[in-house]
Amino acid sequence: GVPFYLAELRLRHAFGPLSSIAEQAKDHYIQQAVLAVSYAVGSTNVLGNPLGLVNSLSSGVKDLFKEPAKEIQSGLSRRAGRGSLVLSSVDLLRGLLRGAESLVTHSVQGWCTFISKASSSGSRFLAFVSMDEDFALDISRDWEERTETGVSVGLIPCLLTAIGGLTRLPASGWTLAWNHPASAPWSLLPVREKTRVHLVHRLGAAVPGLINGVLKAIAGLVAKPLAGALDTVAVVSGSLVL
Repeated sequence: GVPFYLAELRLRHAFGPLSSIAEQAKDHYIQQAVLAVSYAVGSTNVLGNPLGLVNSLSSGVKDLFKEPAKEIQSGLSRRAGRGSLVLSSVDLLRGLLRGAESLVTHSVQGWCTFISKASSSGSRFLAFVSMDEDFALDISRDWEERTETGVSVGLIPCLLTAIGGLTRLPASGWTLAWNHPASAPWSLLPVREKTRVHLVHRLGAAVPGLINGVLKAIAGLVAKPLAGALDTVAVVSGSLVL
């Protein structure tokens, strides 16, 4: 979870009307609560942790300016304060190279982490939109767990799964409702415990089950390939951070 902190309130003139002190305390903690909520929202993985991206980029920019100054100071210390313009230029160049390397490293890591987390969230959302519980469960698993269980998630496997669902999901919806009309939540004719099941009851459950399966198949045909593509982006960009 994201830590939630409120900074303390410091009063320079604590002696005064109680209403004035209460007003200052209220304004301070409202401001702190807004900042804390903004920090929590910015750190969520659902949005890709944009605050982490900003922190990573800012660290790289700081090093871009800090490393040259550090190298120049270190060079002067080694030479006991004596140094020519050439030697100082060499120290400056060495520092710029280190700072640039840090900027590139932090930028790549920050963007890859952001893209990985945002893509993973988008992939799971699309898996939920597909209305296929098994598919959503598979794509929600960690990559290591998928490798152990043999679950393959990617653009091509998800596209094949979506195409296969065009027949599998309607057939499954029809068959399940036809065989168990009493447990079908979409049954047009409710079947009670002691009711004798007739053909009309089975049809009243199977037809809505078939329609439900068709809707799932159509939704999956769009959502599943997109979810697989985003999942692939998330895995590839996440592997670049390691």
